[in-house]
Amino acid sequence: MTAPIQDPAAAFRLAWSGADPGPTDHTTRPAEAATATRPVPLARDGDGTGALLALSLAADPDRVVGGVRLRRVPSAGGRYPVDARVGGRVHDPLAHALDGGPATPDRAATDRAEPDGHTDVVLDLVPERTVWRYGPRSLLVLLLDLGHAAAAVLAAAATLRRPRTAHLVPDGARSRVVLTTGPGPDDAVGLGASADPHPAAVLRARRSAPFENLRPPVADPGLDGVARTRLGAGQHAAVLGAGHPLLAALTRRACGLPDLTGVGGLLVVTGDVDPGPDTVAQHVRAGLAVHDAWLAAAAAGLAARPVGCWVEAVLRGPGGRGRVQHALALGG
Repeated sequence: MTAPIQDPAAAFRLAWSGADPGPTDHTTRPAEAATATRPVPLARDGDGTGALLALSLAADPDRVVGGVRLRRVPSAGGRYPVDARVGGRVHDPLAHALDGGPATPDRAATDRAEPDGHTDVVLDLVPERTVWRYGPRSLLVLLLDLGHAAAAVLAAAATLRRPRTAHLVPDGARSRVVLTTGPGPDDAVGLGASADPHPAAVLRARRSAPFENLRPPVADPGLDGVARTRLGAGQHAAVLGAGHPLLAALTRRACGLPDLTGVGGLLVVTGDVDPGPDTVAQHVRAGLAVHDAWLAAAAAGLAARPVGCWVEAVLRGPGGRGRVQHALALGG
């Protein structure tokens, strides 16, 4: 397995260099999800913790593709490197249950109860799941995945009328996000609160559309404005329309080389060109921004697909030079 990520600045530079991740050793593949050894089943309805996680991070019981139960939150390569903990107990997204922990007489009753809807949700990164596949490019997509997971929980909290605030504790590949109804950790970076609610049907309808479905025309419902509400200093968002000359250039530099030249539009989020103290937070914010825009696109009836990281792609726009961090491909 590729060595764990250590220095964030060095990891960013290595990812942007386009270093080849090399062959994948499938014998070292880690599991894509935490498994509850003593599961405490969670409800899917109501307005409690179970409903919150069912609308955000759990596997969708109605979506099975190729034998795989798809989740409501996207992840690069389906690696899902984010674990959710509620009251210290890990969420099993496939069984939609919390781990009850060791069985002891004094904990038996409390461990079988579902936490109330005000209990903090903590999102922890498990970098090994992504490093196994993406090697030197991993830090970028780990942080984007963390941002998407945080945005999914914020959106579900808004829909359930129990808004939360997200707080990032930046620690490179071990960064975490605390989603709370109260104050966050003292050492955290504020990421913002739940936005205006979408109907639950919109959260259930979000899909990573196939590229062949992302065709013009697209009537953009102001997605750049939606994205900007989640961005920080040094970050910018813009929508490139169908046929924009930059789409071909971005296709050549994208990890995985998706064909962007025929899409109906591309929402692009850029940030600082060089790694600095805000680069970890910028990538988490980019995931948040794209997820919020994705939900707004779903509400407007547009097909959309988050598009991952880029290798050495720096644009010059109204906000100056910026490195491409994340994007959302759009179709009518």
